Amino acid sequence: MRSIRRTLITYLLAGLTFVWGLAGTALYYSVKRGEEDRFDRGLRRAVSVARSRAFTKDRSPPPNKEKRSFPQGAYFQVWEPSGKTLIRSENLAEDLSRPTEAVTRKGKIWNTKIPGGVAVRAIYIRNERAPRGARGPLRLEGRKRNQVFDIIVALDRTSLRETLATLIVGIVGTGLAAALASAALVHFALRRGLRPLYAFGERFSEIDARTLDQRFSPQGLPYELVPVAERFDALLARLEAGFQRERQFSADLAHELRTPVAELKALTEVAQKWPEDTAAAESALSGGGEIAAQMEQIIEGMLTLARCEGQSQKPVSEDIELDTLVAECMRHLPSRDIDFTDLVGATIESDPKLLGIVVSNLLSNAIAYTPLGGKITVTVPDVNTVLEVSNTVMGVSEADVEKMFQRLWRGDTARTESSHFGLGLPLARACAEACGLLLEGRLEDEKIRFSLKVSSSGDF
Repeated sequence: MRSIRRTLITYLLAGLTFVWGLAGTALYYSVKRGEEDRFDRGLRRAVSVARSRAFTKDRSPPPNKEKRSFPQGAYFQVWEPSGKTLIRSENLAEDLSRPTEAVTRKGKIWNTKIPGGVAVRAIYIRNERAPRGARGPLRLEGRKRNQVFDIIVALDRTSLRETLATLIVGIVGTGLAAALASAALVHFALRRGLRPLYAFGERFSEIDARTLDQRFSPQGLPYELVPVAERFDALLARLEAGFQRERQFSADLAHELRTPVAELKALTEVAQKWPEDTAAAESALSGGGEIAAQMEQIIEGMLTLARCEGQSQKPVSEDIELDTLVAECMRHLPSRDIDFTDLVGATIESDPKLLGIVVSNLLSNAIAYTPLGGKITVTVPDVNTVLEVSNTVMGVSEADVEKMFQRLWRGDTARTESSHFGLGLPLARACAEACGLLLEGRLEDEKIRFSLKVSSSGDF
């Protein structure tokens, strides 16, 4: 399982390490560039001193000029363009090697080693002219005033290397200290920052089936957790409603089964009390069979309803002729005068089995609860309605219409009716929704109308 805290620590430390490393590298090269520039300026000053020594006989400074000393650990050598050495510093045991590649007017500066293994930084200048008034050794040898020469001056770069090495040690040490400080800071910040999330999880873990009424108040929660709390509140509301339905369903089912179970028990006791009475025994067996059939209807209805609501089976799609489907459903229902209109030629693409359950329950409900002299109509009123079943009713209010779709609900006038258990309309609505249809009921002019309409989403 991935840890948010570990992931954040990994990415933050990796990012900070990269930033610190980049900053340290930039600092190193910036300081190195500055030190090398400072060293190179000293190197060019040494070139001036070397020229003075090479072209002045008595090595004395020019008139009215400050005396410039040759830096300690400095080396120089002067050549003719032909390659002949004219002069070199006394601390050079062997000649210096000249670069072979092209050199600009400003000269070439590079790191190298002189004979003897001393690490130096050198500058090589070609076509250097003797200064005016030169009277040193080169001039005394009869060379021309405008004759050019090549010169190399080198300075021991041990001090530069030590400075850069000290800089590296300082940067690495500071970087390690910064990394440790960053790790501690990241750990502390994440611990404090994730504390509301841990508290949120602890509170959520305390919720069970008995405390589904609890809600997460956004007050005091971080902004990032407010959407999560809202989603959890919505989830808890759905769970609470679902648990409430299940509790009500269990209570209603127990109430519905209590009567047939009590009747079955009474019949069994009668048969046991008068075993010699054949007529009583036959009546008990017949009544027990009817009660068992009623209980079977209740159980089958509940199982079918559960399968439709759970959508455990995916509906199939077939072209269905409504007049044929209604006629097939009427074969299994009591005969009653029904007005069928606009059914011929009406078709729908749906699941024939589920749609048959919907139509059968609507017709059965209309036949059972239409009073004598009442009227039942089955029609297709418009293009958005698949089927509408209406019938005359008595003693039904607007509040009762929506309750009719609740499981095991029956009006007072139906309490004594043993063939209906309050499952027909809930089952019809569940099957309709499984087919992508809407089943609605409304009361109009002492008539109740159940309309099966196409869902606005259009999904099947």
